[in-house]
Amino acid sequence: MSFIPQYTTIERIEASLQMPIDATTRPNSTEVLDMIQEVEAEMDSQLLYRYHYVSGYVDVEPVTGLNRNTIEWLEFISTYGYSPATGRVVIPNLLPIYSIDVSGCHTRTTGLGVSGTWEVRQEGFANDFLVLKKQTKDGQELGFALYFFQNVPAAGVQRVRLSYYYGWNINRSVLRQYATTKTIIEILKAKMGASEPAGLTQFRGGDFQTFVGSNYRERIELLEAKCKSLEDKYFPDRTSIALGVI
Repeated sequence: MSFIPQYTTIERIEASLQMPIDATTRPNSTEVLDMIQEVEAEMDSQLLYRYHYVSGYVDVEPVTGLNRNTIEWLEFISTYGYSPATGRVVIPNLLPIYSIDVSGCHTRTTGLGVSGTWEVRQEGFANDFLVLKKQTKDGQELGFALYFFQNVPAAGVQRVRLSYYYGWNINRSVLRQYATTKTIIEILKAKMGASEPAGLTQFRGGDFQTFVGSNYRERIELLEAKCKSLEDKYFPDRTSIALGVI
Protein backbone atom coordinates (compact mmCIF):
# COMPACT_ATOMS: atom_id res chain seq x y z
CA MET A 1 0.00 0.00 0.00
CA SER A 2 1.43 3.37 -1.02
CA PHE A 3 2.16 5.98 1.62
CA ILE A 4 -0.41 8.78 2.02
CA PRO A 5 0.99 11.91 3.73
CA GLN A 6 -0.95 13.16 6.74
CA TYR A 7 0.54 16.60 7.36
CA THR A 8 1.90 17.93 4.07
CA THR A 9 1.79 17.26 0.33
CA ILE A 10 4.16 17.43 -2.62
CA GLU A 11 2.02 20.25 -4.04
CA ARG A 12 2.43 22.29 -0.86
CA ILE A 13 6.19 21.69 -0.92
CA GLU A 14 6.36 22.73 -4.59
CA ALA A 15 4.54 25.96 -3.75
CA SER A 16 6.93 26.72 -0.88
CA LEU A 17 10.04 25.84 -2.89
CA GLN A 18 8.84 27.48 -6.10
CA MET A 19 10.29 24.46 -7.88
CA PRO A 20 8.55 21.61 -9.71
CA ILE A 21 8.78 18.06 -8.36
CA ASP A 22 8.03 15.22 -10.75
CA ALA A 23 9.48 11.97 -12.09
CA THR A 24 12.32 13.83 -13.86
CA THR A 25 13.52 16.20 -11.13
CA ARG A 26 16.27 15.61 -8.62
CA PRO A 27 15.07 14.51 -6.14
CA ASN A 28 12.10 13.06 -7.99
CA SER A 29 8.54 12.77 -6.68
CA THR A 30 9.07 9.22 -5.37
CA GLU A 31 12.16 10.29 -3.43
CA VAL A 32 10.38 13.33 -2.01
CA LEU A 33 7.48 11.13 -0.90
CA ASP A 34 10.02 8.95 0.94
CA MET A 35 11.38 12.09 2.64
CA ILE A 36 7.87 13.09 3.72
CA GLN A 37 7.29 9.61 5.13
CA GLU A 38 10.48 9.79 7.19
CA VAL A 39 9.65 13.25 8.51
CA GLU A 40 6.09 12.30 9.45
CA ALA A 41 7.20 9.04 11.07
CA GLU A 42 9.55 11.03 13.29
CA MET A 43 6.73 13.42 14.19
CA ASP A 44 4.38 10.57 15.05
CA SER A 45 7.06 8.90 17.17
CA GLN A 46 6.88 12.04 19.34
CA LEU A 47 3.04 11.76 19.52
CA LEU A 48 2.65 15.31 18.26
CA TYR A 49 -0.93 14.88 17.00
CA ARG A 50 -3.67 12.69 18.54
CA TYR A 51 -4.06 8.95 18.03
CA HIS A 52 -6.76 6.41 18.82
CA TYR A 53 -6.01 3.50 21.13
CA VAL A 54 -8.75 0.87 21.28
CA SER A 55 -9.23 -1.65 24.09
CA GLY A 56 -5.85 -1.27 25.73
CA TYR A 57 -5.36 -3.00 29.07
CA VAL A 58 -3.90 -1.17 32.05
CA ASP A 59 -2.39 -2.66 35.20
CA VAL A 60 -3.52 -1.14 38.49
CA GLU A 61 -0.68 -0.65 40.93
CA PRO A 62 -1.22 -1.29 44.65
CA VAL A 63 -0.94 1.55 47.15
CA THR A 64 2.26 1.01 49.12
CA GLY A 65 3.42 4.32 50.61
CA LEU A 66 2.62 7.84 51.66
CA ASN A 67 5.56 9.89 50.37
CA ARG A 68 4.41 13.40 49.53
CA ASN A 69 3.50 14.13 45.89
CA THR A 70 3.57 10.48 44.89
CA ILE A 71 0.67 8.59 43.35
CA GLU A 72 0.10 6.85 46.69
CA TRP A 73 -0.05 10.14 48.55
CA LEU A 74 -2.53 11.54 46.01
CA GLU A 75 -4.76 8.50 46.43
CA PHE A 76 -5.10 9.03 50.15
CA ILE A 77 -5.35 12.81 50.42
CA SER A 78 -7.17 13.75 47.23
CA THR A 79 -10.87 14.37 47.76
CA TYR A 80 -11.29 16.19 44.44
CA GLY A 81 -14.47 17.89 45.65
CA TYR A 82 -16.92 14.96 45.59
CA SER A 83 -14.59 11.98 45.87
CA PRO A 84 -13.90 9.88 48.97
CA ALA A 85 -10.39 9.35 50.28
CA THR A 86 -10.42 5.70 49.17
CA GLY A 87 -9.81 6.54 45.51
CA ARG A 88 -7.15 5.20 43.23
CA VAL A 89 -4.97 6.81 40.57
CA VAL A 90 -4.47 4.76 37.40
CA ILE A 91 -1.91 5.77 34.78
CA PRO A 92 -2.58 4.57 31.20
CA ASN A 93 0.19 3.16 29.04
CA LEU A 94 0.11 5.94 26.44
CA LEU A 95 0.20 9.59 27.54
CA PRO A 96 -0.91 12.31 27.46
CA ILE A 97 -4.63 11.61 27.42
CA TYR A 98 -6.61 13.73 24.95
CA SER A 99 -10.08 12.27 25.54
CA ILE A 100 -11.70 9.05 26.76
CA ASP A 101 -14.21 7.50 24.35
CA VAL A 102 -17.86 7.44 25.41
CA SER A 103 -18.20 4.14 27.32
CA GLY A 104 -14.49 3.71 26.69
CA CYS A 105 -13.52 2.78 30.25
CA HIS A 106 -14.21 -0.65 31.77
CA THR A 107 -12.98 -2.28 34.95
CA ARG A 108 -12.74 -6.02 35.48
CA THR A 109 -14.73 -7.31 38.42
CA THR A 110 -13.38 -10.86 38.26
CA GLY A 111 -9.89 -12.14 38.98
CA LEU A 112 -7.38 -13.93 36.77
CA GLY A 113 -8.09 -17.53 35.84
CA VAL A 114 -11.79 -16.99 35.17
CA SER A 115 -13.75 -15.45 32.33
CA GLY A 116 -13.43 -11.67 32.52
CA THR A 117 -16.47 -9.68 33.55
CA TRP A 118 -16.13 -6.05 32.50
CA GLU A 119 -18.31 -3.18 33.68
CA VAL A 120 -18.54 0.26 32.07
CA ARG A 121 -17.24 3.18 34.11
CA GLN A 122 -18.24 6.74 33.30
CA GLU A 123 -16.20 9.93 33.51
CA GLY A 124 -17.50 12.85 35.56
CA PHE A 125 -18.00 14.15 39.09
CA ALA A 126 -21.32 12.35 39.41
CA ASN A 127 -19.96 9.09 37.96
CA ASP A 128 -16.88 6.93 38.54
CA PHE A 129 -13.65 8.68 37.60
CA LEU A 130 -12.03 11.95 36.54
CA VAL A 131 -9.14 12.59 34.18
CA LEU A 132 -6.42 14.44 36.10
CA LYS A 133 -5.05 17.14 33.81
CA LYS A 134 -2.22 19.63 33.46
CA GLN A 135 -1.84 22.56 31.12
CA THR A 136 0.70 22.28 28.31
CA LYS A 137 2.80 25.24 27.21
CA ASP A 138 0.45 25.94 24.30
CA GLY A 139 -2.48 26.22 26.72
CA GLN A 140 -4.17 22.83 26.30
CA GLU A 141 -5.50 20.76 29.18
CA LEU A 142 -4.28 17.19 28.68
CA GLY A 143 -4.61 14.23 31.02
CA PHE A 144 -1.88 12.30 32.80
CA ALA A 145 -3.92 9.85 34.93
CA LEU A 146 -7.39 8.61 35.83
CA TYR A 147 -8.68 9.16 39.35
CA PHE A 148 -11.31 6.58 40.40
CA PHE A 149 -13.53 7.54 43.33
CA GLN A 150 -16.54 5.24 42.71
CA ASN A 151 -16.38 1.56 41.79
CA VAL A 152 -12.66 1.73 42.45
CA PRO A 153 -10.78 -1.01 40.56
CA ALA A 154 -8.80 -3.54 42.57
CA ALA A 155 -5.04 -3.64 42.16
CA GLY A 156 -3.75 -6.22 39.72
CA VAL A 157 -2.83 -7.06 36.15
CA GLN A 158 -5.11 -5.76 33.38
CA ARG A 159 -7.81 -4.50 35.73
CA VAL A 160 -8.79 -1.54 33.49
CA ARG A 161 -9.60 -1.53 29.76
CA LEU A 162 -9.52 1.79 27.89
CA SER A 163 -10.39 3.17 24.49
CA TYR A 164 -9.18 6.74 24.18
CA TYR A 165 -7.30 9.36 22.21
CA TYR A 166 -3.78 10.21 23.29
CA GLY A 167 -1.02 12.52 22.10
CA TRP A 168 0.02 16.16 22.39
CA ASN A 169 -2.74 17.30 19.99
CA ILE A 170 -0.69 20.09 18.44
CA ASN A 171 -2.69 22.21 16.00
CA ARG A 172 -2.75 20.62 12.57
CA SER A 173 -1.75 23.86 10.85
CA VAL A 174 1.41 23.94 12.98
CA LEU A 175 2.18 20.33 12.09
CA ARG A 176 1.60 21.14 8.42
CA GLN A 177 4.12 23.98 8.57
CA TYR A 178 6.60 21.81 10.41
CA ALA A 179 6.35 18.79 8.10
CA THR A 180 6.57 20.98 5.00
CA THR A 181 9.61 22.85 6.29
CA LYS A 182 11.43 19.72 7.48
CA THR A 183 10.89 18.03 4.11
CA ILE A 184 12.13 21.08 2.22
CA ILE A 185 15.30 20.99 4.31
CA GLU A 186 15.89 17.38 3.23
CA ILE A 187 15.26 18.30 -0.42
CA LEU A 188 17.75 21.18 -0.29
CA LYS A 189 20.34 18.96 1.37
CA ALA A 190 19.91 16.45 -1.45
CA LYS A 191 20.29 19.20 -4.06
CA MET A 192 23.36 20.59 -2.32
CA GLY A 193 24.88 17.12 -2.22
CA ALA A 194 24.28 16.80 -5.96
CA SER A 195 26.00 20.20 -6.56
CA GLU A 196 23.22 21.50 -8.76
CA PRO A 197 24.29 24.92 -10.15
CA ALA A 198 20.81 26.39 -9.66
CA GLY A 199 21.46 26.66 -5.95
CA LEU A 200 25.15 27.52 -6.05
CA THR A 201 26.05 31.17 -5.82
CA GLN A 202 29.81 31.19 -5.34
CA PHE A 203 32.57 29.95 -7.63
CA ARG A 204 36.08 29.09 -6.52
CA GLY A 205 38.92 28.86 -9.03
CA GLY A 206 42.31 27.19 -8.77
CA ASP A 207 43.46 23.84 -9.99
CA PHE A 208 40.22 22.21 -8.88
CA GLN A 209 37.41 24.58 -9.75
CA THR A 210 34.34 24.08 -7.57
CA PHE A 211 30.97 25.62 -6.84
CA VAL A 212 30.03 26.23 -3.20
CA GLY A 213 26.41 25.65 -2.20
CA SER A 214 26.05 28.80 -0.13
CA ASN A 215 22.54 29.63 -1.31
CA TYR A 216 21.17 26.23 -0.30
CA ARG A 217 23.07 26.39 2.96
CA GLU A 218 21.64 29.79 3.85
CA ARG A 219 18.11 28.63 3.05
CA ILE A 220 18.60 25.49 5.14
CA GLU A 221 19.75 27.59 8.10
CA LEU A 222 16.69 29.83 7.81
CA LEU A 223 14.36 26.85 7.58
CA GLU A 224 16.01 25.12 10.52
CA ALA A 225 15.51 28.30 12.55
CA LYS A 226 11.81 28.25 11.59
CA CYS A 227 11.50 24.62 12.77
CA LYS A 228 13.24 25.51 16.02
CA SER A 229 10.81 28.39 16.54
CA LEU A 230 7.81 26.08 16.07
CA GLU A 231 9.32 23.50 18.43
CA ASP A 232 9.99 26.10 21.13
CA LYS A 233 6.51 27.61 20.89
CA TYR A 234 4.32 24.52 20.50
CA PHE A 235 6.16 21.24 21.09
CA PRO A 236 6.70 19.50 24.44
CA ASP A 237 10.29 19.26 25.57
CA ARG A 238 12.27 16.11 24.86
CA THR A 239 11.95 14.84 28.43
CA SER A 240 8.17 15.11 28.24
CA ILE A 241 8.15 13.25 24.95
CA ALA A 242 10.40 10.47 26.25
CA LEU A 243 8.54 9.99 29.53
CA GLY A 244 5.02 10.92 28.43
CA VAL A 245 4.93 13.54 31.18
CA ILE A 246 3.19 16.89 30.82
